[in-house]
Amino acid sequence: GAPTARDLALQLLDGVLSDTQRAPEADLPDTGVPRPFERALSSVLVAAPEARYGTVVQTVLLVDRKGHMTFAERPVGPDGNPSGPVRFHEAPFGEAPWTSRSPAVAAVARALGSRTTRALVAMAVVATALGFVLRRRGAASA
Repeated sequence: GAPTARDLALQLLDGVLSDTQRAPEADLPDTGVPRPFERALSSVLVAAPEARYGTVVQTVLLVDRKGHMTFAERPVGPDGNPSGPVRFHEAPFGEAPWTSRSPAVAAVARALGSRTTRALVAMAVVATALGFVLRRRGAASA
C-alpha cells in the first residue's frame, strides 16, 4: 500500500535530514567563519563536537491535503547520531493541543495557518535552524 505519514517522516529523518556529506571546497561560501567550521556547516546534519555546535533535533512536519498534521522529531547527539527515539504527534490541522509543549511546533503551526499551505510539507530547514540556535545557546551558557 501507500506509505503512511509516519513512514514518510521516518524516510525523511533517515534520508535527507541525516545527510552528512559536506560541500566541496569550491562551493563553500565565505561567511567569515573559519574554513573548517564553514565546511562542517555545509552538510544538512551538522556535527562539529570540537566546536560544540551541531544539529540538536531533526524535525519533520507533514500536512496532508485534508489538513491532518504529523509531527516527528528525533534528538541528535553531539556525534551526529540519533540519541533517542522518534516521537510522533498527530492532530487535525489547527487543533493541535500538543503544540503548547513545544514552542517550535506552535510557531510552525501558526506559520502554516494559511490555506495556501494545505499541501504535503516537510519542514527540515526550520528544525536545522532551531537546532543551531539551541546548540549555540548551550555552548554560550557553558
